[in-house]
Amino acid sequence: NLGTRLDQRKKLILRRRWLVDLEFVMGMTGIALMILENELFYLNQFEKSSTLSLILKTFTSITTGVLLIAICIYYHTGMEIRMLDGGVDDPLAVTPFWSFVGWILELIVCAVHPFPGNVQLTFTSPTGHTRLASIDGILSVMMMLRLYLVGKFAVVHSRLLTDPSTQSIGALSRVKINLYFVFKSAMSESPGTLIVTVMLAMYTVSCWSMRTCEMYYTKTEESQGFSQSMWLSAITFLTVGYGDVTPRTHCGRYIAIMTGLCGLASTALLVAVIAKRLEQTRSERYVFNFLSRIHLENKHKNAAADVVK
Repeated sequence: NLGTRLDQRKKLILRRRWLVDLEFVMGMTGIALMILENELFYLNQFEKSSTLSLILKTFTSITTGVLLIAICIYYHTGMEIRMLDGGVDDPLAVTPFWSFVGWILELIVCAVHPFPGNVQLTFTSPTGHTRLASIDGILSVMMMLRLYLVGKFAVVHSRLLTDPSTQSIGALSRVKINLYFVFKSAMSESPGTLIVTVMLAMYTVSCWSMRTCEMYYTKTEESQGFSQSMWLSAITFLTVGYGDVTPRTHCGRYIAIMTGLCGLASTALLVAVIAKRLEQTRSERYVFNFLSRIHLENKHKNAAADVVK
């Protein structure tokens, strides 16, 4: 009956929210372990073949495995919700094609991480120099793509989704309550805070990724690599590009391209927000039009008085 279906649907939604929480915890834990392992390697605390490095990478692989399982159960739960809403038993009949594409992409993105061991390859710099280095640098940078889980976590716990009436209103209005909808709602409520937060997050990730690429595959000291990566990311993010510092690896060049694109997008959003803030409100426009009419009437009166004289 209807009551049983509604109760089952509520349980499935709660399960999906719990799975998103698990994905977020496992994803961020894996990133934290990866950063810890890399930072200790930068400080020359151990080599890639040491026991401590192997332990940290093993725990990273465990969190990655749990994350991949949670993603599969999350999409399966979504299929169960669609089957319950549609009253059918075939999941393929109610699951769109793009849902399977998103499933595969999430698995690919979240599966990337530094594997236990010390896998080394020969890398060639843009200047033609070759060097044997660990592949962990590239895998660590690509692992930062997991940060999309932060947005997924924020959407699930947004008050727009936790309100029971939101989904009903969205369904009646034919509006999809998703990440894009929550982002636009946040931009309407507090655009300045959101843009500044996103810009600082992208700049921080860019600095760390640039430093990782340069220090893994070039002979750059830790202190020099940190300062150069901050400066290079800043001038690239702000689209200034003085040219005094340039990436010395192909990995760093790709990071610079992504940093520039993110800087352009953030600048465009910031300009749009400032332009919207500078617009007159409805009350201000009313007062401005009223004063303009008074000024125009006085001007006409003065002109008429001059004609009479």
